[in-house]
Amino acid sequence: MVSVMIPDKTFKIIEHNCSIISKEENKMVVNVPLNAYPGYIVILSKNDNEIVKPNVGHLSFLPI
Repeated sequence: MVSVMIPDKTFKIIEHNCSIISKEENKMVVNVPLNAYPGYIVILSKNDNEIVKPNVGHLSFLPI
């Protein structure tokens, strides 16, 4: 699980606990709610042994 911080349409930051669908060295696919407002997203790991760099790299919304 990861914590995904997503602003809603009023720009209030909402924390969603989302599951990781797949993970590679340079790409992670996370299950994000469909009603998420496109904008600033921070992904933080819920696993203490795992390091996820927030706000690094390219974020894209792709249907899977």
